[in-house]
Amino acid sequence: MYRTGIIVSALTLVTTLAVGGLATAPAGATPGSQDPPLTVSEATLDAAVRCSSPFDDTREPVLLVHGTFATDDENYGWNYLPHLTAAGFDVCSVRLPNRSLDDIQLSSEYVVHAVREMAAMAGGRKVDLLGHSQGGLQPRWVTRFYPATRALIDDVVTLAAPHQGTALASLPGLGCGACFQMGPNSAFIARLNSGDQTPGEVDYTSIFTELADELVVPEPTASTLTGGGDNVANLSIQAVCSPVPKVVDHVSIAADTAVRDLVLDAFTEDGPADPTRAEPDCVTPFFPSPEELATGQSALEGLLTSPTVPAPSVVVAEPATAFYARPDLPSFTDVPAPHWAHWEVEWSATTGVATGTAGTFSPGAAWNRAQAVMWLWRLAGSPAGAPDSDFSDVPAAAWYHDGLDWAAAEGIVTGFPDDTFRPGSSVTRGQTAAWLWAFAGEPEGSPDHPFTDVADGAWFADGLDWVAAQGVVTGYPDDTYRPALASARAAVTRMLFRLAIIT
Repeated sequence: MYRTGIIVSALTLVTTLAVGGLATAPAGATPGSQDPPLTVSEATLDAAVRCSSPFDDTREPVLLVHGTFATDDENYGWNYLPHLTAAGFDVCSVRLPNRSLDDIQLSSEYVVHAVREMAAMAGGRKVDLLGHSQGGLQPRWVTRFYPATRALIDDVVTLAAPHQGTALASLPGLGCGACFQMGPNSAFIARLNSGDQTPGEVDYTSIFTELADELVVPEPTASTLTGGGDNVANLSIQAVCSPVPKVVDHVSIAADTAVRDLVLDAFTEDGPADPTRAEPDCVTPFFPSPEELATGQSALEGLLTSPTVPAPSVVVAEPATAFYARPDLPSFTDVPAPHWAHWEVEWSATTGVATGTAGTFSPGAAWNRAQAVMWLWRLAGSPAGAPDSDFSDVPAAAWYHDGLDWAAAEGIVTGFPDDTFRPGSSVTRGQTAAWLWAFAGEPEGSPDHPFTDVADGAWFADGLDWVAAQGVVTGYPDDTYRPALASARAAVTRMLFRLAIIT
């Protein structure tokens, strides 16, 4: 079985003190959507979202996004989750993988899915997002690179988020990918802040503390969103509460009463938070009850002492930028952004799996046998050392020879009885199903495919069962598969993208 890594990386801000929180989406893109496709399974994404039930408020629902080393309960279970719920808001929280120690680009997919689900549950009302620490970066990554999902968002409010990176993330010896991503000179921060830092018809409120933030430094620079207009508010809690001497640290900002008042103002009024309108309570230190504060303190102590808190994976460099966020994306004049396979074509070209010619990709052209062996070989990592194949119609210097040697040796493809390979012939949809199944190692046990035009016992049926069950291929609205049709190049990029995720 050949495993391939989609160019999506891994990390998130770390260090034992960085308790960040306390301190429908199938694999392929929706046709016509300009959002890049998600790589995490829908079942996994569904399991990560927890919501109040039923959704019966008339206001916009709120999604809580936690920070590093915490879970959603540890970050919000003692402050905003009970408070907003008691105030009648529909509230969801998302549990990011591995306590948000993994790639911010990947964890942003969880936020994308949660927003889509919440908007559907709310009958089309837009969604408000609250992110603490690193949890303020996923919402911004979503609004930057997922424009269709951005249209479902009204407000993004962040608490002590390192929008420009934090100098502490650059300290040597931290040994985690998130530390590289959170560094002020990281590729992640550069891509996050490329172009408009506050895109779309979204209101952005960044709330931070200039006194005692031990993790996001230097303030106010680190948490300030630049550019924008009336849809952006950068609010220092000290400036808001002046002349009250307000000391707030990275953890207590999630429980501060004045901060809460600003958050509620952003969620209930037009535009970002407005201190003159919100009239924040700068005297009362905390809004959670004493019992809730004790719960938060216990969660913090448990985080710092529990042996169950995972250690970050040690890495030595920043993970690669997700393919859809790279500044050097190829551009094909015949596959513009509205094209149903735009992002899969971009992925295939960016990863080197497939290529175009003179600025075009020919998305509707038939996938031929020479292209097929080369695309699959590249998807497998271009393995070397396969014995020479021996087909009478393949020149020794053929551009696809390496791929053909490998694919033939692995039993993925075979020739014809006359010892030819026929490299220019089209690959049918039936052949494609069989070849992708063989690429994956011919896994067994799949349920029968649902297609009405594929006879029992068809030579490619086992492969079709598996690729259909995995969502790698789909049929037509009339429940047919049409196995004799030639596979189109754009359609194959989508199949290979999905295959890459699961193998």
